[in-house]
Amino acid sequence: MQSDADWKWLRNEIILSGDEAIAGSDGDRAVDTIISLVSGLPVTTVVIEEFYIDRDFSDEYRAFYGRLFRQYQRETRRLHFFADNLTVPLEGNYDHIASGLEESAARGRYLGFVVLRPIRDAPIARAVLSDTLVGPALPESTVQVRTTYTAHLLGASLPVRTVPFTQQDRHMSSCSQAAAWVCARHFHTRHAEPWFSMARIREAVDHDPDAVAVQSIPAGSEGLNVVGLQRVLRRMGRQPYFMSTTSPDGKKVGSDDLICALHRYVGSGIPVIAVIKTPNSGDAHAVVVVGMTHGKAPSKGGMKHATTAIFVDKFIVHDDQRGPFTVLPREGGTNGYDLRNVPFIIVPLPESVVVRAEAAELKAFQALEDLAKGWHEVCDASAPLLGTAPENGEPFFAALAAGRVLARTYLTSGWKYQARLARNIAHPNLKYRILTQSLPKLIWVTEFGIVDNLEKPDPTKRLIYAHCVVDAMSTGNQAPPIMIHVPGFLYTWVQGSDSFYPSHQLAKWMVADDRPYRPRARFLDRS
Repeated sequence: MQSDADWKWLRNEIILSGDEAIAGSDGDRAVDTIISLVSGLPVTTVVIEEFYIDRDFSDEYRAFYGRLFRQYQRETRRLHFFADNLTVPLEGNYDHIASGLEESAARGRYLGFVVLRPIRDAPIARAVLSDTLVGPALPESTVQVRTTYTAHLLGASLPVRTVPFTQQDRHMSSCSQAAAWVCARHFHTRHAEPWFSMARIREAVDHDPDAVAVQSIPAGSEGLNVVGLQRVLRRMGRQPYFMSTTSPDGKKVGSDDLICALHRYVGSGIPVIAVIKTPNSGDAHAVVVVGMTHGKAPSKGGMKHATTAIFVDKFIVHDDQRGPFTVLPREGGTNGYDLRNVPFIIVPLPESVVVRAEAAELKAFQALEDLAKGWHEVCDASAPLLGTAPENGEPFFAALAAGRVLARTYLTSGWKYQARLARNIAHPNLKYRILTQSLPKLIWVTEFGIVDNLEKPDPTKRLIYAHCVVDAMSTGNQAPPIMIHVPGFLYTWVQGSDSFYPSHQLAKWMVADDRPYRPRARFLDRS
């Protein structure tokens, strides 16, 4: 792919010779977004795999297209994108083709694939494109929702890290079902949860349709309401959490809370379905939020329970009409395409999570503020044993008093939290105490840092001073956190065994020479 003419040729190949009937349609728009992404990097080779049997389209074919009078072929095309000139390995000795392709992938030069189905107005069956393609367009962005997918070509295994994309086909699915598919495929690949094709999502709609779904044939093909979408997510084994910008009494509560919620859940690696309703459109449209940008803080002080969501001015979404990795700005979007016109979101949480991120974060703030009241006195009483911990912690508590401390809350597993801490620059005394703690399977972690430091564009330069761990699988507003670390001390709440009712005993551990450490950075995660 050496010129604009090459990319124009590829575009026509994708839309099946550029049928005039779909010129300017949303199908073209998603294709154009994909072409823009892959042409933004030095993609030099596109391998076209003809007569590819795609599992997703095969399921759709059996359920719908194979039963129609108009005949559709069952085979698809698959396009593989490489940022390498593969002329030599592809034309060389057959013994070296697979190793040549795998060597290219090992150097990060395999950028993913696109599966094309024989549907003129919605040709993108799947797009599994590397999250590195987002970088040139949004250099300070991070795709938070991603895992590794593996394609096989000419005997080679080609891994790519991303979150997949699909289009609604307008025949048997809508934008809400396309959004549900993105979520389901991510959960299947990352967490080994059940596999759902668009056909199986349609079956989930048919299993328990509501009044809106049955207004179209097939049921749900023209859209689902909130209840219908939540039923689909429950059939997938997820617990949908609905959050609206409108309070129960009908009053508008603004989009800031929604932005903070998106920051928490997407930052946890959970794809979140956001519904957009622009002023000039009577229809609602579902997209999947998969990442965010990191900009400047609008304020540097006087903030109460603020979070690092203040740095976000754009979210990255999979929009089945506009394409993968498109931008949803906080405000000022074209034709109202921004977060101000998102009336609600749906978070597909794991079934075992019974504590909301917002509740866990509030509990963490309360624990931090309670400990801050007596921190200086406790330090003075233990001064000979704390070493440099009070000196290192003083800037943090001064910032807390001035309203310059920000929180970031995310969901993770207990063992991954401990594994990250083991690789962190935290003091060995702190690592020892935390690594020997027994933790539940899923936890909420709230990290605390100072706004000036957390604003840095390079995530490896940011520091946190404290963090709190809350059990995500145990409800009860009166239950304390599992533990909280503040400069110089680790407090743990140990469950007592001498009471009929659950009770907790507070234990305090000193961390001599305690120091700041790194926050979690998803792009550094090994899994």
